[in-house]
Amino acid sequence: MEPVFGFAIVFDASSPNGRMRQLHEQLRAAILDRRLPGGALLPSTRDVAAACRVARNTVIAAYDL
Repeated sequence: MEPVFGFAIVFDASSPNGRMRQLHEQLRAAILDRRLPGGALLPSTRDVAAACRVARNTVIAAYDL
C-alpha cells in the first residue's frame, strides 16, 4: 500500500504511549516541522487506519487531538 503521508509513521512497541498518542505526536511533529503543511487536507481515517494497521477509532482519536 502507498504511504498516506509524505513521511513514515512508525509505532514503538516499547513506548509507554499507545498507538493513538504516538500517531498524534508524529502528526503534530510533522506539522511543526512543516513536513505536513498547515491547512493541508488529511487523508481519510480509513486510509490511515489501513496503512498504519490500526483501528479506525485510533486514527479518529488522534485526529481529534
